[in-house]
Amino acid sequence: MTDVLPRNRDIACGAAITALGVWLSVEATAIPPGPGHTLIGPDFFPHLIGGGLTLSGLVILGQGLRRGWRSAEAAQKVHLGAFLRMVAVLLAYVLLYQPLGFIVATALVVPAGARVFGSARPLRDGLVGIGVAVAAWFLFTRLIGLELPAGWLLQVVLPGGG
Repeated sequence: MTDVLPRNRDIACGAAITALGVWLSVEATAIPPGPGHTLIGPDFFPHLIGGGLTLSGLVILGQGLRRGWRSAEAAQKVHLGAFLRMVAVLLAYVLLYQPLGFIVATALVVPAGARVFGSARPLRDGLVGIGVAVAAWFLFTRLIGLELPAGWLLQVVLPGGG
């Protein structure tokens, strides 16, 4: 009986996530193209997220249909401490996003999240955080044309807010 429950949950959850992904992708087709957006338009990220949800849902659904989790106990084990630490990291990101700006807040939250997930390499995580933050900032501001909060550091480095 304990092995059936995780399997049924995987099937139900996988089907729901797949349906959500397909729905999001279909709805994204109704988003009109923005002016001047030839490569990446306003529908790009909804399609990307919809595709990711669909793929993830199909993997979970397949896992449930094939055999379920190998261990029901492992499937039901909740890491409440890690969950609460990650919620705290995300809350800190929300609070720091405007005053520090996108780059600094993101560069801080990536290594903090890695630490929550068990990483013991803070230098590597910090460098990855900086790289992800700068790359994402250039992607959003330069390629897509989305304005992100500059924060105090970017205003000092690039007067006028970048």
